[in-house]
Amino acid sequence: MKIFHVSTLLFISGHSSAFLPSMTKNPHLSRLGSTLFEEDLDMVPVAKSYIHAKYKQVAASHGHAVANKEDVKEVLHSVLPPVTPEELEKEEAAILNSLLAHKANSPDAIDEDDFVESIMRNSYWKDAGDIVVKELMYFDSLHSYYKTGKPLLSNDDYDELHENLTWEGSSVATMSAREAEF
Repeated sequence: MKIFHVSTLLFISGHSSAFLPSMTKNPHLSRLGSTLFEEDLDMVPVAKSYIHAKYKQVAASHGHAVANKEDVKEVLHSVLPPVTPEELEKEEAAILNSLLAHKANSPDAIDEDDFVESIMRNSYWKDAGDIVVKELMYFDSLHSYYKTGKPLLSNDDYDELHENLTWEGSSVATMSAREAEF
């Protein structure tokens, strides 16, 4: 998908990442480390809302009320920065192993909150850095809205993300809808 080319360039440029410790009901997720946006706390609820929306969108597209193992893999393919197939497979396995180690989860039903926490602690998101993650969320939100008519973020969350990217100096936030679609 062309939408990720800008993110690939930013990922290569080496933006630093930041983390925010988070409490979770799944102790197995703690091995994945801390979460993003340590110095940008306003982005934590936006990122969580985005991941919740992706979880629900994919589960619903397969007729599921709760995402299963395959749904989770599909979400991971769409939210992780561009990586090699081997890296993606390794990250999928790490996340799924952590999720399935929690007794509330099974291959047929992955708890939404556990999944959100696992993405917030995802090593590829942390390595890519805050700005890349924000731009991925922004592009994906625009793509979803313009292609399906269904927003991934509320208006308030979208405005918060747009304003944050603008203050960060990201050119993504100043693109027209047509430029972003390209």
